[in-house]
Amino acid sequence: MARIIPELNPDLIDSEGERRVYLAARALPEDYTVVYGYKFCDQVTGAVIWRADLVIVHPLKGFIVLKIHLGEVGFFNGRWHEFLQGGYREMQRDPLHEAREAAYALARSYKEKTGWVFPLGFDFGLCFPECKNVEGQLPGFVRPANLLVGGDMENFTARIGQIFANLRSGRDAVACKRLVEHILTANFRLYNTLEEQIRSFAHRAQVTFTQEQERILEETELNKRMVFYGAAGTGKTMLAVEKARRLAEAGKKTVLTCFNKHLASQFPTGVENLTARHFHGLLERLTGLTPPERQDYDDYFEHTLPEAAYAKYSRLPQDKKFDAIVVDEGQDFRPHWFQCLLAMVRDEGEFYVFADSSQNIFQVDPGGLEALPASRFRLTVNLRNTTSVCQRWITPLSGANLRLGLKDPGEVHFHSWKTESQQLRLLEKEVERLLSREIQPRRITILSPNRREKSCLAGMGSLAGCPLGEVGDPRPEAIRFSTIRAFKGLEADVVLLIGVRPDSPVCSRPDLYVGGSRARYILHIFHRFDWKLDA
Repeated sequence: MARIIPELNPDLIDSEGERRVYLAARALPEDYTVVYGYKFCDQVTGAVIWRADLVIVHPLKGFIVLKIHLGEVGFFNGRWHEFLQGGYREMQRDPLHEAREAAYALARSYKEKTGWVFPLGFDFGLCFPECKNVEGQLPGFVRPANLLVGGDMENFTARIGQIFANLRSGRDAVACKRLVEHILTANFRLYNTLEEQIRSFAHRAQVTFTQEQERILEETELNKRMVFYGAAGTGKTMLAVEKARRLAEAGKKTVLTCFNKHLASQFPTGVENLTARHFHGLLERLTGLTPPERQDYDDYFEHTLPEAAYAKYSRLPQDKKFDAIVVDEGQDFRPHWFQCLLAMVRDEGEFYVFADSSQNIFQVDPGGLEALPASRFRLTVNLRNTTSVCQRWITPLSGANLRLGLKDPGEVHFHSWKTESQQLRLLEKEVERLLSREIQPRRITILSPNRREKSCLAGMGSLAGCPLGEVGDPRPEAIRFSTIRAFKGLEADVVLLIGVRPDSPVCSRPDLYVGGSRARYILHIFHRFDWKLDA
């Protein structure tokens, strides 16, 4: 079977005659290449000036251009005619002239593209697949071998062979390969680099989020105590930051806080009336307490520090308390921590919490969040992630019914491994592939359930030629590494989630949900062979 371009479903070719020619050409021996419907366009106007209905190329003999004409035809008084509505009418275009012009135009194109004259022979002919009989005498410029009719479709290979047999001999497979690859099947694509795609996505995400953010803040402006629930990517952190900024700019003494120290480092600084710190750092600043010996850390952060802050602010007069408190990642807060924060805000003050119960990776009692005397609002539009990240990761792991604010497809890929060394090879290969797509290393973050020294990257300072850094590393050439829990609340354009296995307590459903949902545009999951997403 010949290589035919384009490969079509013959049933979709409307004309029975053209369908027969296409099938006959496709049945030529495999050393033939057939191009169906090749067009020559005017380089200035773009108009089609010649059409080669069928170009048949033999690697050692050259090429033939066939003009296909449907219906009955005749040649009278020096002109071609076609049979229409019961009579012969002169054709507007000479089919043999069109075939000849297309053949010579193809030869000229070869010389223009390669700088060489086409070294093999070429010819042209006519094909009338809906005619079975020939009556009369052919004009001298029509060679019988170059005229094919319906019956020839059953013996197409032999008939084409007769035409090639009349061409001058020669053997130049390279020339025919150039003709096919550089002229007849020239390919091109219009594309954006991965870096450009991500930049464009980020810009659209910002515009879309700003519009949605404005709507939500306006709708909830009159409600002074609220809990905002939303799945990953619904803009909770950005809403929390904007809410706190507006409150501070309105002259209200405001606190913006969260549990994660890395997330708090992204909060705005230098805003008048705004105190933005992670929860325990905030309490240490307000109480003046400092951490004890490491062995007492848990009790200090869990009880001593919050209880000291609660005791202090419970005794303060109203005018010494904060006007507003905004809490992000509220699902991480213990019930008595909320009591501490409520003691810090005036009785008539504003209190806002942003939370996602599916991200409760620390298994915190949700009773404190549920008991807050506040109205509830659900965020349902994903404004961070691409479609594939939402549909193939966030929704399956959280069960959230999200509306997609952004329609970019993005990518999600799963990589199965059996050994740590195999996982490392797969990881390095994917990083190399990403870099080859012209993405900046700084956009890539590797997330692991475990610290680096307990992952497949133990002892490594670089990967695929790029240094490995921690979150906040300012080097643009560095790839970031973090544990899932330390990266909670943050995001990256490309996330490589490694070390996923079914028998690890830090690979819980909430942990993996948090890790994968950090990916804005592309997510790669490197999992042990026995792990299943729906397990």
